[in-house]
Amino acid sequence: WNFEQYNKGDWASETGYYNMLVDAFKQLTSGVDPKKLELRTPLYVDCAHGVGAPQLSKLAKELGDLLHVEIRNTPADGQLNHECGAEHVQKGRAPPAGFSRDADRHSTAYANGGAHMYLKAKQIPIGLAKTGVKYCHHKAMEFDIGIYFEANGHGTVMVKDHVIDRLQKLETAVDDPKKKAAVSQILAAYQLINQAVGDALSDLLFVEVLLLQQNWTIQHWNAIYSDLPSRQTKVQIADRALVKTTDDETACLAPEALKDAVDALVAAAGPRARAFVRPSGTEDAVRVYAEAQTEAAANDLALRVAQAVHAHAAGVGDAPTAFVA
Repeated sequence: WNFEQYNKGDWASETGYYNMLVDAFKQLTSGVDPKKLELRTPLYVDCAHGVGAPQLSKLAKELGDLLHVEIRNTPADGQLNHECGAEHVQKGRAPPAGFSRDADRHSTAYANGGAHMYLKAKQIPIGLAKTGVKYCHHKAMEFDIGIYFEANGHGTVMVKDHVIDRLQKLETAVDDPKKKAAVSQILAAYQLINQAVGDALSDLLFVEVLLLQQNWTIQHWNAIYSDLPSRQTKVQIADRALVKTTDDETACLAPEALKDAVDALVAAAGPRARAFVRPSGTEDAVRVYAEAQTEAAANDLALRVAQAVHAHAAGVGDAPTAFVA
């Protein structure tokens, strides 16, 4: 981020970073009833005992009365990243633990068919990429405005330069006060979102802006769609090179017997069922993701797909007999 801002000649410094976020936050909340701001309950942030805590403390100081932040789990009082992260939420079925240690990601963002269906219903174009931030980042760059948050929570919103140039010219040229205000809000959002890298501090402020502008509570936000029950597991195999998938890892290509087995299991599991298998990037194992309308069905599908992997992709050891996260 600092390198990018230095090249642009804008906010390049630690102080500039905080000023950039606070200035944008002020612009985006300027139209909100001050009484609503006063009535907002404190925002409690779990920092996973990492270096994000002192940085958030500095940001909170700059925000002042605009946002009351209460910081929990600082570096001095616990084990770094203990039970923090998307895997803790997804596999352990436990409440999320806020930020990762260095505050470069939120720990609650993970793929789910419920979110996918919600976005499709809103007619928002959806790109599919392999697991991993580098793949998601490049896919998002194909759009004028690209939004990505991969399975571990890393991600951001990226806006092409030509879009910003057009908005800046429009802000100057337009006479209608409402249109000018709308353009100014988009440009302020562009300033608030850290496009250079995943940034949980920036994301936190952006979410607060959206909740204030929509007059939503956390409960309203949570209710916009329902996650489908899902399960993840992995199966040790002799050689991960045996398993091939499509570029976006949503379909198995080989072994053919495994492909056919997964397709049949998904078809039998119900209309909203999905299951993916992909070779691990770090070990001789296959990772399994399964989704269905009920927890029992998701568990059953995950187990049956894991058994199919073991049977058709040279599984190591005994075949699984129960779901293991």
